[in-house]
Amino acid sequence: MAYATYENLVAAIDANLIADCCADTGGPLVGPNSVIDYALENASGRIQGVARAANMYTTANLDALSAANEPLLRSICVALAAASLMSRRGGGIPPQVEAMYKQALADLNELAGGRMIFGPVDAAADAGNPSSTAPGATSVTSVNCQLLASNTAFFGPFRPGFGCCNGRLWG
Repeated sequence: MAYATYENLVAAIDANLIADCCADTGGPLVGPNSVIDYALENASGRIQGVARAANMYTTANLDALSAANEPLLRSICVALAAASLMSRRGGGIPPQVEAMYKQALADLNELAGGRMIFGPVDAAADAGNPSSTAPGATSVTSVNCQLLASNTAFFGPFRPGFGCCNGRLWG
């Protein structure tokens, strides 16, 4: 599911320019078409990749935001798709589209770092807040003994009761 539509794209970029970028037969390809669909789906996939890698949004969250017409999601998708369309001809990206593209990349970077969130997704509100839990004394001893036991090739055979196991530090 694309997070923006042809109408969103035309609202941001001139329809004639879009039609010229989509045409492969010499004349402009006016209106919604498979080239635009591909660019919008590809842009949506990139957004999904960033959002899911940051562990802040699921695909269901993004689909719900898209259905609710979330403006930031839509604008990032439009900017990525527009840059993709403009680069099809190899003639360079117009300055206005390049500025939109750079802003979209900056927004994605902010989203990935938890410094920005999409609309009303409760789980994402704490995305940028770090959290940690310290291991208990039992798990530290267990891990240390496992590390010692797994390194016998480097440190000789493991001897129970020697080292950190059984509550003693060494021997």
